[in-house]
Amino acid sequence: MESIRTFVKRFCLSVGCYSHPNQSPSQYSLKKYDTNQRRRMGVFGWVRELKRKGIFEFSSYKDLGDKAGVTH
Repeated sequence: MESIRTFVKRFCLSVGCYSHPNQSPSQYSLKKYDTNQRRRMGVFGWVRELKRKGIFEFSSYKDLGDKAGVTH
């Protein structure tokens, strides 16, 4: 299976966005701009590796809000 690092790199090249690793080694944030500044990051999603299932999962603010039950 492809590593998350190579998958995210390939994905960002094809979509035209940037990525930065999070504190967890199996999760990356997807950004509109190539910056690490807080409050101006432009994060629009996250990619994480689900090792048990052998897949990569994309999440957005709406996805996470739906899981938490806070979206309308």
